[in-house]
Amino acid sequence: MPTDRIAGIRLERLQLPLTIPYKLAFGPVTAFDTVIAEVVDEDGNTGLGEATILTGYTPETIDGCWQSIQRIASEITGASFEAAKAAAFEHHHDAPFTVTALVTAVEMLERHPVLSPGDNIDVPLLAILSASDEEGIAKEVAAHAGAGYTTIKVKIGWDVDDDLKRTAFIQSCLPKGV
Repeated sequence: MPTDRIAGIRLERLQLPLTIPYKLAFGPVTAFDTVIAEVVDEDGNTGLGEATILTGYTPETIDGCWQSIQRIASEITGASFEAAKAAAFEHHHDAPFTVTALVTAVEMLERHPVLSPGDNIDVPLLAILSASDEEGIAKEVAAHAGAGYTTIKVKIGWDVDDDLKRTAFIQSCLPKGV
């Protein structure tokens, strides 16, 4: 059983380029800006958390996240798990994604069942539909289904009439089970 005190925190800042841009209402995302938090207890057990900063989903920026997570990490190192989570949550209003990275790492150390599901589990993933024209949609749907995906995520919200037409076409392309 792990101890309940944080011995150290290691932080990494990453920029993960995407092979296909992720389309959002505020523009295409070509890379994910992510911060990884690894929290270590006194026995050397580790918990991991991450914050992928998409400005527009959060008021945070990657630079602000990086500054905040370093400051909060220094505040909670040496604290008990409960005290660390409480101290981190004091910053939640201004840095919700940042705080989530640290709290998730602590909760993994606490062996939260959602974060410690055991070995040999299947985690279903979804595919993202990037194409907007009918030919591209049909090809992508077929490729995703062929790769074994049973859920395909579709972004809408630009134009209601176009969204309805595109969604109906996508539904007409879906093979059984998708």
